[in-house]
Amino acid sequence: MDSRIWVCVLPLDDKKNMEKNIFISYSHKDKEYLDSFRTHFNTLKDKWVLWDDSRIRIGQNWKKEIDKALNSSVAYILFISSNFMNSKFIMDEELPYILKMSKEQQAKMFIIFVKPVFLKNFPELIEIQGVNSPNHTVIDMDESEKERLWVKLIQEIDSL
Repeated sequence: MDSRIWVCVLPLDDKKNMEKNIFISYSHKDKEYLDSFRTHFNTLKDKWVLWDDSRIRIGQNWKKEIDKALNSSVAYILFISSNFMNSKFIMDEELPYILKMSKEQQAKMFIIFVKPVFLKNFPELIEIQGVNSPNHTVIDMDESEKERLWVKLIQEIDSL
């Protein structure tokens, strides 16, 4: 398994909302940023259950479980950094599917620029309005800016 985990948000009990899964893609090396976001995400715990690869049981096919979460999502959150861009699995398997779903307007894509990264060869990512600017990444933010960024993202998710 490569050095990242995948997270999918699954709604509770309401069958109408079963389509509102959110898939989060990030590098394990950037886990601290997901942990910070997760604290804010807990405000939506009555509507959503956070799924991550720690729920994959021993003996389960991890790729199949991740694909299932990816395919059942109507929104994707990408925590972009050089770690993210250097993941073969993200670049070969995940990102093409996410970009296709976003382009076809079958899913919404939220981009969080975690650290400065060279994106010239990825116009699809540059063209999407990020939650923050690639010129003002999370690593550049002070604590209050990070908190406001997470609240902004939570508000967007809550409006899905």
